[in-house]
Amino acid sequence: MVVAVASGNSGPDLLTVESPGSAARALTAGASSVGQEVFPFVTVGAATYKTLKGDFGDVPAAGLTVPLRVVADAASQFGGLSASCAAFPAGSLAGKIALLSRGICDFTVKVQNAQNAGAVGVLMVDRADGGPIVMGQNDDPVQPTIPAYMAALSARPALMASDGQTVTIPSLSTFVYTPADDDVIADFSSAGPTDVDFRVKPDAVAPGVNVLSSIPANACAAPPCFAFFNGTSMATPHLAGSATKARATSRMRCCSRW
Repeated sequence: MVVAVASGNSGPDLLTVESPGSAARALTAGASSVGQEVFPFVTVGAATYKTLKGDFGDVPAAGLTVPLRVVADAASQFGGLSASCAAFPAGSLAGKIALLSRGICDFTVKVQNAQNAGAVGVLMVDRADGGPIVMGQNDDPVQPTIPAYMAALSARPALMASDGQTVTIPSLSTFVYTPADDDVIADFSSAGPTDVDFRVKPDAVAPGVNVLSSIPANACAAPPCFAFFNGTSMATPHLAGSATKARATSRMRCCSRW
């Protein structure tokens, strides 16, 4: 029997393979990338930007179209774009989408501050190269209800020059496949060697980034339901299937002469 086990999602540092992935006879799976994703393409003025939606509110079915408000801060270390965690003046962002920078504090705090000042949405600019990330919630009992999207750092100069221009955020995303982004070990994938016997782990990597998977019917409005998931747990079934196929092929080769 071949047992496939996830290596864990504590990477990329060494000695981060978790139990039972560290077991000597386990087929331990690391996660590699799949260059597929769905992106909301946000339009600001005449330009369009690839973004990722945060885990906050949703835009209406018809989309959201309102003016952009660039929240500048001359003291900011992020190109003069505010990354402040302090409250904004009441009503200062009323009816606008606030342009803010990632950095300093939790996304929940920034988006909630913008909402409290009247913003109907947030466009967050990443603080580092590598493309936008999904903004998650913290543990605060009250979370923002307005939508928030992140754009790549490379978009910052153009966005900062777009104060007052019209922003359109669609309710639907666009599927994008980039073959060049395939087969890169995920930065979260736990790495060996194991911390007890210094065994080389994981044994192999398989798709574990943006893996399309079915989800329960109550998780969407119109089943069947599907979503993208990340993790070495998503890579593990790929190794189990590969091992099964290899074993079956080996048996056929072994016994074909009989």
